[in-house]
Amino acid sequence: MRREAGVEAVAAAGGEAVVLRRASGADARAGADVWLRSFAVALPTVARPRTDAEVREYFRHVLVPRHGFTAVEWSDGARNEEREPDVRYVWRPQ
Repeated sequence: MRREAGVEAVAAAGGEAVVLRRASGADARAGADVWLRSFAVALPTVARPRTDAEVREYFRHVLVPRHGFTAVEWSDGARNEEREPDVRYVWRPQ
C-alpha cells in the first residue's frame, strides 16, 4: 500500500489496483447510485420513504463527520421513518 496526496490508500484486489480517496461533491451522484443499488439488494422488503431523486438530492447536500460533525446518538430505528438503525450527528464547528 502506498500513500499519495489526496489518496487514502492503494491496494490490490484480485490483481487490480483499487484507489480509496475521500469523496467530493462531484462524487455525490455516483455515491447515491451505489447506495440505492445496495439498499435494493440488501433490504428488498424495507420500504423507503424517499424517491430515488430525493435520495440523490440528499447525497448532494449531506455533510459527513469531517467539517465539525460528530456522532452523538445511535438508535435502533424505532423513532425514524424507515424503522432502521441510524446515527444522529451534531455540528460543532471548530
